[in-house]
Amino acid sequence: MAADSAWTPRFAAAADALALALRSRDEAQWAPLLGGQWLTVADRDRIKALLNDRGSPFVQALFSEGSNRSAIFGWAAPASLAADERAAIEAGQEAEALVCWSAGGNGAGPWPATAIEADNRPGRPYACARIVYSIRGATPTWRAFIEQGGPA
Repeated sequence: MAADSAWTPRFAAAADALALALRSRDEAQWAPLLGGQWLTVADRDRIKALLNDRGSPFVQALFSEGSNRSAIFGWAAPASLAADERAAIEAGQEAEALVCWSAGGNGAGPWPATAIEADNRPGRPYACARIVYSIRGATPTWRAFIEQGGPA
């Protein structure tokens, strides 16, 4: 996501709040950010496992000692769009992005090259969540989704 995007600080704040809630391992903190009352029991159990399983990319990315880093990935506007079309996208009321975390390194990667690779499979060197953000209404809102692919 472009550093100068109006969405970048919104997603950065949401990503920080989500990371803090996930690091707490406290369901009362992370469940509201992942759907609250609409989060199924199976999804709650899956998230608990991702936060506690030593083979989970979340354990490595969020709980390892030393430096942890994060990156926010959004949709790049096609170069063929005119400036006014790009401005309309930037001024939109809804957006979504991937936020990924990893342990160590200098921030250059490896990161997922596509959204499909943000599946949190065991063995991935990063853990990711999809954040959907809306500024419709009086209060901006967002919700995170954590996808999980099969074994590597």
